[in-house]
Amino acid sequence: MGLPGQMTPATSAGSAYHPAPVFSPIPPQLYPFPSSIDRLDFSDDQLITPVSPACSSTAAVGESCLTLSAKVGLSPILVSASEAGLREIPCMVTLTGTNRSIDEIERERTGTDLVCVIDVSGSMSGGKLEMAKHSLSFIVDNLCAKDRVALVVFDDVAHRLCPLTICDEVGRSSIQHTISTIHTNGSTNIESGLQLGLKVLQDRRVVNNLSALFLLSDGRDTCGNDPLARCSKTLSAGQRQGGGVLVHTFGFGNDHDSMLMSALAEEGGGGFQYVEQVEGIAGAFATSFGGVVSIVAREVEVRITANEGEEVPCAVSRLYVRTGLDYFSLPFITANEHKDLIFLLTLPSPALSSPITISPVSLQLTYKDVAGVQQRQETKLTLSLHPAAEEIRENIEEDVYINWYRVKGAEALSAAEEIANAGRLDEARDGLGKILAEMDAAVVQTAPLVRQMRADIEESLSRLRDMQSYHSGGSAHMSSLSSNHYYQYCSPHTQVYSTMQQTTYTIRSTATVPPNYSSFTVPAHPSQASLPERHASPRFGPPQFVPPGLSEPSTGLPAMPAPKFGPPAMPPAGLPKFGPPTMPPAGLPKFGPPPFAVQAPKFGVPLTPVPQPAGERSASPEEEQPQEETS
Repeated sequence: MGLPGQMTPATSAGSAYHPAPVFSPIPPQLYPFPSSIDRLDFSDDQLITPVSPACSSTAAVGESCLTLSAKVGLSPILVSASEAGLREIPCMVTLTGTNRSIDEIERERTGTDLVCVIDVSGSMSGGKLEMAKHSLSFIVDNLCAKDRVALVVFDDVAHRLCPLTICDEVGRSSIQHTISTIHTNGSTNIESGLQLGLKVLQDRRVVNNLSALFLLSDGRDTCGNDPLARCSKTLSAGQRQGGGVLVHTFGFGNDHDSMLMSALAEEGGGGFQYVEQVEGIAGAFATSFGGVVSIVAREVEVRITANEGEEVPCAVSRLYVRTGLDYFSLPFITANEHKDLIFLLTLPSPALSSPITISPVSLQLTYKDVAGVQQRQETKLTLSLHPAAEEIRENIEEDVYINWYRVKGAEALSAAEEIANAGRLDEARDGLGKILAEMDAAVVQTAPLVRQMRADIEESLSRLRDMQSYHSGGSAHMSSLSSNHYYQYCSPHTQVYSTMQQTTYTIRSTATVPPNYSSFTVPAHPSQASLPERHASPRFGPPQFVPPGLSEPSTGLPAMPAPKFGPPAMPPAGLPKFGPPTMPPAGLPKFGPPPFAVQAPKFGVPLTPVPQPAGERSASPEEEQPQEETS
């Protein structure tokens, strides 16, 4: 059968290897960055046969995984030859993913290769890391034998804790155990974690249907100059070699590098989530996970071309895109999701004697379904023009104008962030004030999405009151809002874009969070200079359990030893599994072994206290003290 941690040949169909039961993971190797990372070989992924998704078979018989539609913001449009100049009309392209229930998604979805890259630097200690571990465990529990997961952690160097492992029952057990052994140490080198995570995907022998990378950090890259340029270069190279990897980033707390995390998510085609509180990590991970496992279309592009020979010539004056391209480009669309893309159409003022209908532009949609099959659709935008002399009114297409203000608000947030980064807070506030005034005068000002956008802009204004407030979460808040509103991504601050499956996974994840997580107090991060003076803990494996009174070196007493690897050390009976340790229960000695024997653990079974007979129990220090005689 092989030693623990080795792969043995599989006997079932669908994969060439299955892992042997792993309950004591092989100690991870250290991967210094960047001198030796290019020489690493991660072609030890467990072999798997990608599952053909159901969507490709339905597309073959005429059912598409994605539908295309377009509409203009006014209907009809009144024109008059007496009006000079051109008129700009907002228009909208809507892409809708096929409707599916959560059962259909889980039953028919394609397989995914997921690499989770987690910051384990010293500032992640306490509730932050425990919640991140809970979130990882939730994701692993909801994967199946057509998925694979690899774990990468980083502090000042990066570590791969396990290869791409098939998430069958045995594989999930192995991964869960590995997750339980993670704890914090060191400084923050985001670039090393990102590069190692991408390297795992580049070197794999089998490429699954979908590939994704989750990157979580609560700090700033402290291991080199210009981390944005370095990480962007790393991601660009990784995407060229690995191909089609979706990168979702999670910035935790108010001191992370929001510009870096947002830029990596945008370049990687994923979402950036700003997680302000510890308890928000679970929902953020579950939201992104719900999106990844329900993707129905990738490499989505919409091109707009003018139709020749129309009676009234029109032209596209602007596309609301951040890529600088002359077409819309989306990395993916999920089931039950719709994306609304806005562009402006310029219209002259011709002399009309009667109403006419024109189709000035055509829209071509191309995408790949999850089986990699290229799909194509086409439609035309139709305008109804009426002479202005007729007694008829223009009707507003509210959803077009609502989404127009959505992207304008997102652009205003992005511009304000850029100005604030240059230290010009007054100018940034003025820019946001102008878009608020424009929204207040809009005919769709009472629409829920416009009201949500307005509230988010007002919240951003409050975070621009001074530089301290801006740099203490304000920048991250604005960056997340701008990106997620623009691309209609769900996040803790933009739940309005949540799909059915994202809502379902978020509810499931947060429902399993232990109640005492909400009361975590995250300890202050010691300075880098003081780190060597604190208790030495293994980089991986369970944290050492230090009884009360032994938490500082000044006591002169050594901490209880803990194994570097193996099952997590259980605290004595009466102490909570999570949160800061409390004083020992009455009757237990403060130091020394507890007054009970410990049953030898079986694989996967936590250590269980077994009380000894009363006559064999050793007396506590309090019991050894002589009792005073009472009269």
